[in-house]
Amino acid sequence: VAAALSPAPASAPTDAPDPEPTGAPTPAPTAKQNIFLAGLDDDFTRLLSVSADDPGVPANGDSTSPSISADGRYVAFVSDATNLVDDIPTGHSDVYVAEDMGDSVQMTRVALPDLGGTVVGVSSPALNGDGDEVAFVADVNTSAGTVPRIVFTNPWGRDEPIEVGNFTANDEVDDVRISADGWTLAYEYTTY
Repeated sequence: VAAALSPAPASAPTDAPDPEPTGAPTPAPTAKQNIFLAGLDDDFTRLLSVSADDPGVPANGDSTSPSISADGRYVAFVSDATNLVDDIPTGHSDVYVAEDMGDSVQMTRVALPDLGGTVVGVSSPALNGDGDEVAFVADVNTSAGTVPRIVFTNPWGRDEPIEVGNFTANDEVDDVRISADGWTLAYEYTTY
């Protein structure tokens, strides 16, 4: 899915007059977290978390926790939006990888392997230096309770995903990092 990028939203001038009341209450704006890419040497800012159908429309859910490849071309993030790709929504947050194409973005939802239960959420995505490997935490409901699983895979499904660690129910895993060459993971682990 390629979508044209639009510049970051400009802020309203501070001296703008208040709008005239219409008689109907104005609904409060719905705040959403989005992912932006800023080029410091090229002086650009682009919204990456955009609708697959309309690149001028931001994601309809929160997008957080960006991780960027060494060259800035790929950005992995977590989102609970349902409009980033044309696929059927999964019912939980997912990991996405956005490929910056300059004037458009190619968005991929990272497929999950069978993790022995129902995935209820994902967090802490990390890309290697080339952007061709991603690691993240998937929280899985099992008969023993919610168990974290670290998934290491190629974002485009070219390799069989690898599950890392042997965690038990109610353990916490967070802050996954991956080495530039993609061969070593570091993560925060709390057991109770």
